[in-house]
Amino acid sequence: MKKYIYLVVLLLVGCANTKKINKESTSHNPLEGTWILKNILMGDALDVSCGFVNEGKVREMTITFSSDKVDSKFKLYGNSSVNDFFGSYSLLNYNDTIHSGKLLIHPLAATKMASFDSSWMACENRYLSNLEKMEEFIVLNNRLQLIHSVKIVPNPKSSSVEFYQTILYFDKK
Repeated sequence: MKKYIYLVVLLLVGCANTKKINKESTSHNPLEGTWILKNILMGDALDVSCGFVNEGKVREMTITFSSDKVDSKFKLYGNSSVNDFFGSYSLLNYNDTIHSGKLLIHPLAATKMASFDSSWMACENRYLSNLEKMEEFIVLNNRLQLIHSVKIVPNPKSSSVEFYQTILYFDKK
């Protein structure tokens, strides 16, 4: 509960410093670069990507955010262990003070190679599905968090609201 209060306070304090990203702007893109997936938080369970240690059997899961644009959207690409993927994203806003912002990842496309291990393919599908849902980000000290929050009302008669979050944790390559 404390982490939710802390997050709300940070967001309220930083609202005055939030800048809408101008699509024609050439300002610094905080997401730019290649990021390696390290952990996934789903609700209150933190695990390594896909619940298994890769041990070099498949490629690391990555995402590269580019500042190159096509039709006013930034390009992105990466690999999802077995296949490569590509697509685009839009920066909606960014707050320099709290190093966070909002983004929209547009539908992704991927190559269609198969793996002899079906668990890697299932893992890859979850990764790509999660990426397309991400709507917020925090970039700090060469670490990236991509966040998707879903509002949960535990009891319809209660005024309390909780959030279920999926957070992808990356380190800068």
